[in-house]
Amino acid sequence: MPRRSAEAIATEAAILPGLRRIERLHPPADLSAAQQAHFAAVVASKPADFFKPVDVPLLVQLCRHLARADEIERKFRANPFLSVGDYDDLSRLADRETKTVTSLMTRLRLTPQSRYRPDSAKHDASGRGDPLDALLNLDAEDDA
Repeated sequence: MPRRSAEAIATEAAILPGLRRIERLHPPADLSAAQQAHFAAVVASKPADFFKPVDVPLLVQLCRHLARADEIERKFRANPFLSVGDYDDLSRLADRETKTVTSLMTRLRLTPQSRYRPDSAKHDASGRGDPLDALLNLDAEDDA
């Protein structure tokens, strides 16, 4: 496919004024390299317009906790013969990081449970249905 000229792009933009390019969020410069990699991976995992600038503080915290969890895992792997006390300390840290990561991911709507849709087929097939329909059916049964 040949490269398009700036003039062609400008003409296309004039024809389709509502068309605009959506930029993905970029990791803040104060994050470490590992944290920036997590930030880029999380942002790339969703459509370009999924995250808003207001989400950046939560994304930053998520990436910091993901990097800490990675560091805890490296300590586990580097020391296969940990004392019981050291193992317990690292396990508690890992558990704390996991809970924080899970909480942040839910708040950012990155987990399956946080993407609940009441109109999904799963909930329609559950047999629970609409509570109002259940009440109406009870009234109909009483009349019969």
